[in-house]
Amino acid sequence: MASQGQPAADRLRSYLRQLKPGARALLISELERELLRGAGPAGSEMMLAELRRSLRESSSRTTQFDGNAHLFFQPLEPF
Repeated sequence: MASQGQPAADRLRSYLRQLKPGARALLISELERELLRGAGPAGSEMMLAELRRSLRESSSRTTQFDGNAHLFFQPLEPF
């Protein structure tokens, strides 16, 4: 297996940073669910830390609703 001069952990971090924000959020929820059951994969803590860091660093503002969607969901904001 070609490591290309990078340790496996660095390659995994690089891959996780390239995921779209929606995919990162889904992966976070699945990893957390597995950890709560006590059956998380090896390295899941490191993956969760990297995913959370990359989600915080990326601007989540790119998924904002347009004006019409904001008006539609406005009655649900208290919930």
